[in-house]
Amino acid sequence: MAKDYKYKVFLADRKGGWGKDEKFKKVRPLESKEFFLNPHKGIATFQHFNGDPLFKDTFWTEKGPAPAEADMKKKTPTFVKGYAPSTVSYCRWYWQTIEPKEGRFRWDIIENALKCAEIRGQSLEVRLMAFGELDTPEWFQQYCPNLTKEKANNPPDHDHPLFFKYWSRVISEFAKRFGNHPNLDTFDIAVVGPWGEGDGKIKKETMEKFINFYIAELPRHKIIVNSDGYQMVYGSCFDIGWRGDCFGDMRMSAPGAVPNGTCWNHMYDMYPKVVCEANATDNWKRAPVLLETCWNPAWWYKNGMPEEYLDFCHEQYYKYHASVFMPKYSELPAKWMPKFMELAKKLGYRFVFRQFFYDRKLKGNWFQYQAWIENVGVAPMYRDLYDLAFRFTQGKKQCIVNSIQDIRRWLPGDVWITEDITLPVSFDRGEVKIDVALVDKKTKKPKVFFANKGYTKDAWLPLDTIEVDK
Repeated sequence: MAKDYKYKVFLADRKGGWGKDEKFKKVRPLESKEFFLNPHKGIATFQHFNGDPLFKDTFWTEKGPAPAEADMKKKTPTFVKGYAPSTVSYCRWYWQTIEPKEGRFRWDIIENALKCAEIRGQSLEVRLMAFGELDTPEWFQQYCPNLTKEKANNPPDHDHPLFFKYWSRVISEFAKRFGNHPNLDTFDIAVVGPWGEGDGKIKKETMEKFINFYIAELPRHKIIVNSDGYQMVYGSCFDIGWRGDCFGDMRMSAPGAVPNGTCWNHMYDMYPKVVCEANATDNWKRAPVLLETCWNPAWWYKNGMPEEYLDFCHEQYYKYHASVFMPKYSELPAKWMPKFMELAKKLGYRFVFRQFFYDRKLKGNWFQYQAWIENVGVAPMYRDLYDLAFRFTQGKKQCIVNSIQDIRRWLPGDVWITEDITLPVSFDRGEVKIDVALVDKKTKKPKVFFANKGYTKDAWLPLDTIEVDK
């Protein structure tokens, strides 16, 4: 019992004691199992931003939002009860909305969406769609009539030269204005089929021409290809990210068609097949995997989805190394909320600062350290917006030094760092406090939380002290 007691004390004491002859210090910050609201990962809102009212019941719309200045100024709750806290908004807009008249674009809609997302603490994922519940613009139909005349989902001729000419112009104009916008996380390739998801007729050479165009116009790390059809096969050759748009489809029975329990569904018959056939199993190491629901969790729950099916789906999210899950922004079933919060916690990256080892005394302005950081999530951080940084404080004297480490290379598993850094200021004799954080490159303010305990009020993680002996 005595040994067990000492072991517990050791785990709880991250600093320990140091003898007067010790040359080095070793610090082991305590891990936290709590949920941290970190950027570019987790559960996304859909066609809305944090604080907006949820879609009712099992309803949602594919028509994107058009936030006005008033929407950005009005007070809203930080998050909405019944949904997971979010740092990502995913919005889709129809061509008819963005270019209602030939050559007259409503880019103000996208500009305001990017602003509104930032104000609400989110980055933005975007898709522009040629058609769906709204047809292609009427002016375009004068050049290239739709192939059908139904109430909705009337496709154009995707192989028509004029479709490439005018749809590629939309993408090019978007890319010029927003391709490098820091708050734009991703942009979907959306060419063929309703909502641009791939269910339609198009020649392979036409699809390749479109994908080549998207890749030429936009930053590659922001481009997302949908998992349907040939676009996934060709797009994956470029190491871009991919999106699955019907995750959670676990239909098992189709009476009179197949033996009970073996009905075709996306989770069994599509995703494992297309990811393997497209050789996309490792694409997550370079670009994000984004998943959204078939229907929504409220629909699953009302239709009696067994909880073990939900658990299976969550295991698949981890297997595919997903960063973001989008469940259509309707209320999540209260019984399942703990499971969705656990999902939000584990999706994407989750960095734990395990150990810090360094010289006990500062040698001039030269500081050498070793650190062990573990990514216990399922994917890396894909955005080059943040740095590992150390803060040195002695009384009113303080400096922040950014490491040269590229945190986008921190794949799931261990990261071991050995680095020398030079302090830009000199400290007086005595102790200097050391804190660590993942900071915004521009502001040098903490932006990404390590999954550790003991943060300061200004969101730095305390490590220990170093001595200045002059």
